[in-house]
This record gives sequence, C-alpha cells and structure tokens, in this order.
Amino acid sequence: MTKDAKETRKLKRGVALLSGERQPKTKYDFECLDLVAQRYGMDREDVISFALFMSSMNAAYDDNDDNDD
Repeated sequence: MTKDAKETRKLKRGVALLSGERQPKTKYDFECLDLVAQRYGMDREDVISFALFMSSMNAAYDDNDDNDD
C-alpha cells in the first residue's frame, strides 16, 4: 500500500469517527483524528472532543430508538 493510500485510509476513518459512526478507542483511531486535525488546520483536542461527543450522541440516539416499541 502506498503512502497516499494509507493516508487516504486514515482520513476516511477519521471522518467516520467524526461522524459518530464509531467511538475512538485505539491508538490508530487517535492517529486518524490527528491526521484530520493536521490536514484541515484544526485543534487536535477539539477534533477528539467532537468525535467523542458525536459517538456518545449516536449511542444515546440508538438507545432511545430501542425504547420506541
């Protein structure tokens, strides 16, 4: 895999983490978020906080969905 392909893969994972699709847990997840922050000139802590916020919001929404029966 080329360097560009690896970077693209990390960026895609970082965006998925920011959308709340998954919660950042691994070192690789945080590396992906770091890359997103660097690429788009954002603060690292803000990016990580936002990813955690979005994943918790998705988890809360999913929990609410289960109770609507």
